[in-house]
Amino acid sequence: ASGPCCKTRLIVRYNSFVFAMALPFALFSLFPQWMKKLPRSGGWMNTFKVVLGFVELILAFKYLANADNVKQWGLMKREVFLAAWAFLSFALFLYLVGVYRFAKEHADDKISLGRYGVAIVALAFSIYSAYGMYCNAVPLFSGFPPPIEYSNCKQCDKEDEHSLKIYRDYCEAFAAAKRENKAVMIDFTGWACINCRKMEENVWTNPEVFKALNEKYILLSLYVDDRQALPENERYYSKLLDKEVKTIGNKWSDLENTCFGQPSQPYYALVSADERLLNDPRGYTPDPAEYLKWLQCGLAADKELLESKK
Repeated sequence: ASGPCCKTRLIVRYNSFVFAMALPFALFSLFPQWMKKLPRSGGWMNTFKVVLGFVELILAFKYLANADNVKQWGLMKREVFLAAWAFLSFALFLYLVGVYRFAKEHADDKISLGRYGVAIVALAFSIYSAYGMYCNAVPLFSGFPPPIEYSNCKQCDKEDEHSLKIYRDYCEAFAAAKRENKAVMIDFTGWACINCRKMEENVWTNPEVFKALNEKYILLSLYVDDRQALPENERYYSKLLDKEVKTIGNKWSDLENTCFGQPSQPYYALVSADERLLNDPRGYTPDPAEYLKWLQCGLAADKELLESKK
């Protein structure tokens, strides 16, 4: 999404990074005596730099995966992403236990208890990442790896009784809603949206929520960061976005902003088959019970609407 609200979020993020970078200097200037309590430079500092380097590489793969998800290149699918995390964290583990060294490090440097502790964490991270490669849920990483359906593994990709049927075409979804006499849940989402993945992995998988979505609703997911180009005859100028709508993502972003005044994701709206809003839309809701109550409220409103037409 774009527009003033998006720019505000970017400013907040930028200011957060600036604050984090400036905080240590501000604290040491206010309390100079703390400088004396800092450990002297030595081997620990080099180890610290190496650990931070590995952490940066691990996080860099997240940004690469975001770009891959949005562009749909197919290079950084779920198991590839988790394999990279498993490899890097295992390499960090080997470094911390002294299996190999970098330049200017001495082989006889003593490995501290704290270093062993970080090594155990790195090993656990590696094993957990490897476990997730085989279509297993990894709730501790919820929202960070690519979605489970974005995978080369056929077992992950197949639709069965445990997967929700998700429409991505607006007209198809509402045609199905009229045919099956169901309401529609419009899910404004994004390929690079962490909270969207958290909702899908932690809330939608709740048995009661899953049953409600699967049996009572037509689920329509609209990706606001979809870069697929619209045909020339479907492009138009959006006054609200202040730009030409050229991609599918632009189109859904404009729809969300125009109809609901919201630029953020995830954002959910319950709509009748004839496109009437059933209750107040909702954003990120990590509590399954609260989300289920909202879904049931929409069903009650849809039932009342259908009865009034008879």
